Amino acid sequence: MAETQSTKWFEENVAENRDDLIRIGEVANEMLFKNISLGLTNPMTTIAIYAKIFDVICDAVVEKEEEYSDFALNVAGRFTIGYTTTDNEDDEKAGNFMCFMAQNDEPYSDAPSDENEDDTIQLCVQWNSTNIKTQSDILKDIMARGKKQLSDLLNIKTESHEYILPMFCIIHGAIVNYVKSKLGEDENLSEYEVNVAGLYTIGAQVIEGNPSIYYVPSISLKLKFKNDAIATGSDE
Repeated sequence: MAETQSTKWFEENVAENRDDLIRIGEVANEMLFKNISLGLTNPMTTIAIYAKIFDVICDAVVEKEEEYSDFALNVAGRFTIGYTTTDNEDDEKAGNFMCFMAQNDEPYSDAPSDENEDDTIQLCVQWNSTNIKTQSDILKDIMARGKKQLSDLLNIKTESHEYILPMFCIIHGAIVNYVKSKLGEDENLSEYEVNVAGLYTIGAQVIEGNPSIYYVPSISLKLKFKNDAIATGSDE
């Protein structure tokens, strides 16, 4: 996989929490190799891959605004991203579509179901079969689009669309585990946040003695979901 364009993307687009994201990328690379036998070496490439697939996921959800006033996508049990509508006047000024992200509590595993399998495509096929339990049509569409996006924008050629969701979710898991782990490093720390490449901020905070994950969409992400043309209200 070519890394030049992806490294350039990281340098140009990641303004905050660079050290955090590079460490996350390093851990994610270890998990990608362990679980789907995928060898990535540059953590900047890993974060760029994650960001581009996240963009594809968001685009697929935003397209639903043409059909539904409210929509939520469960991303393979890891988290939910979607939008709601409201008649609140302040929300109308933002196009009436309010995006949200929420951590899912359902258990999951990235570990291969066949420990003797070492072919990346087959491991990804197994991962998808195990983890895609709902909304399979839109997730399959995202995988196809994601494969093209990585090729067109980062010059990263993947052998199969089957790679896309396992890569994304394993990297996402590394992000979640990282912010949780930072709380454990300092008993006086009650909250830790990372701005993920300008896409959103993820945070972990201690609630009743346990780490809880929350998401804050970035301004650019909120604007992506903004759609004055089809909003139910208007600021006139």
